[in-house]
Amino acid sequence: MKTRLLLLVGLALCALSVFGQGTAEPLQVELRLSAGRYPEAIANDTLHRIGQFGYNTVTGKAYRFGAHRPAKNDELHGASGTSYNYLQHIHDPRVGRFLSIDPLTRKYPYWAPYAFSGNRVIDAAELEGLEPASIIDSKGKVTGPIIGFITGATNISADVSRSTTWVMGTPPDDAGAITLFSTVIYSSGWAALRGTSNGNQLSLSADEIAWIGLVSHEHTHRDHIEAQGAVSFYSEYGEEFAAGIASGLSWEDAYHSISTELIAYNVEDRITDYLKSNSNPVASILNSNLSNERKELNLRHVGLRDVYIPSLENVIGKVAGQLNSATGEEAGFLRGTLDVLTNQLNDAQTRKAELERQINDD
Repeated sequence: MKTRLLLLVGLALCALSVFGQGTAEPLQVELRLSAGRYPEAIANDTLHRIGQFGYNTVTGKAYRFGAHRPAKNDELHGASGTSYNYLQHIHDPRVGRFLSIDPLTRKYPYWAPYAFSGNRVIDAAELEGLEPASIIDSKGKVTGPIIGFITGATNISADVSRSTTWVMGTPPDDAGAITLFSTVIYSSGWAALRGTSNGNQLSLSADEIAWIGLVSHEHTHRDHIEAQGAVSFYSEYGEEFAAGIASGLSWEDAYHSISTELIAYNVEDRITDYLKSNSNPVASILNSNLSNERKELNLRHVGLRDVYIPSLENVIGKVAGQLNSATGEEAGFLRGTLDVLTNQLNDAQTRKAELERQINDD
């Protein structure tokens, strides 16, 4: 559970040094794509890249790029760099082909059974031989379109989201994820669902909805860390948890009583509830032919229009209702709260109008 965070921060930061992105590394593999039997498809392009692998058709050598990190298996063919094991695939770099079909072939008949990264090698990464990562990319960054939606739906700074790095690890006590400063460590269980995409289907899968909800939850913590400062955030987190335990709450109840967790779960629930009931506007944009920049702009507008503004209006209605029956200091407090919320709503409406202008101008 995340409640042991303060005891693990130091160890976790040391552990993070093991995570990193590889650079191009020559494997010294002699490669003759068709052994001269067939003409090359792109004669003028001397470097072909398929996912992690780059092939130089002039020198006949292959190069490994460290984005996907498959296991190297030299024993299969008895030569270095001739076979790489993904969780679901074996890849032969000498011919640039997988030797086994994708296990989700029946689920996605509109993709070729040997397709890499859903045939999207520019904006998506191969998910261990399964599906492309369209939510968390191969560098551990949330993709622009998802940042756009979360920014609009939550008012979390896009800069905070862009500066956050996601890495697979072992969060304490079987937590799905934990935020440590600017890094989110997520469990292998979540990794199995990372960025699943259903290609051209204009609906979001349960896995995608769960992932977007998780991102919104952890990025809410990131927003609070940036606003409060790390020392203040983690100290307050620990103090609130300790107070919950001292009052007789169980570990889990004390965890759920922490103010930043209450806010993060509220944000996560709002987003996942919306995506479950009205996912088509989001999914249709994600699956469109728009550029990532245009997707991000449109999804920020959708999040603002469909999630953030309605949630503000709902809270304003509740506060106004309480104000009708309040007196004295309580009435003064509620009146001040209502003024703050109304100003936030006016600002949101202004941002919405500006986004609509940008969308229509383009």
